[in-house]
Amino acid sequence: MLRLSEVLVRVGHLVKCADDHQPAFRTTQATSTGHPPSRDPNGVGAIARWLPQYSTWRHPCYVASSGAAGVPATRTRRASGRSAVPTVDMPALRERIVASICATIGPMLEGRASEELYAVALTTDSDVVTVTLLAHTEEALQVLVEADDAYADGYRWWPDEWAVTDDQGAAEPGVESMVQISRDMFDTHDSLGDDDEAHGEWCLRARATLDDALGGHRVRASIADINPAWHPVLFVTDTDGNAHLTVRSIDLLNDGHPNPDLVASARDFFDETDGG
Repeated sequence: MLRLSEVLVRVGHLVKCADDHQPAFRTTQATSTGHPPSRDPNGVGAIARWLPQYSTWRHPCYVASSGAAGVPATRTRRASGRSAVPTVDMPALRERIVASICATIGPMLEGRASEELYAVALTTDSDVVTVTLLAHTEEALQVLVEADDAYADGYRWWPDEWAVTDDQGAAEPGVESMVQISRDMFDTHDSLGDDDEAHGEWCLRARATLDDALGGHRVRASIADINPAWHPVLFVTDTDGNAHLTVRSIDLLNDGHPNPDLVASARDFFDETDGG
């Protein structure tokens, strides 16, 4: 479902990473089921129900020297000669992602404040080494559908087709871009080598961190600051095609959403993408 242009953009994004080293829904009133910010102001409770929270992780076979918060630590070597897996401060990585989203979402969307925002997503890949912020409005969707109405559902929910991306406005000065964060994620993953266990651990923790960051109350507040009437569906998706994790993200981040039909539409699309 990726267009050729999108593939080229993602390849270029990975090259830049490699070469350039350096659940809840927030509303003003509680829903009938209660909204998560009142019981979980950090927006992490839903995620905690399925994933134990780890401040840091490292593969038990390795040791690593300390590094800056959220940045891969300097690798060391054990007697076996294997390269060490760095300790990763996941809360610090989450904070970097949240800060980048909050600083970027305004420039992205301020020119569309009068439009109807229906979705905001973070996209990544199966190795969780890139992250991109995207959004879409009903008006931007209509432009795509008018050009090709045979793929209307795909245009609505597949972020690679969306017209509003995080490169459409400069983030606030002094704030990291998603490209800068992605290059650190790329380096961390690259340091794992062929260790399948460490690779799996990284993917699990990094994906949960993306869900946690996008679902936090600060991100929701930043969206509401642009237009208080906006209630977009939020989700993290693996554009390599693991729709099962996207469905789980939709469930985690949209509990109590004021438009359950819109959430169901997103969920159904990715359920069908995953083969039902």
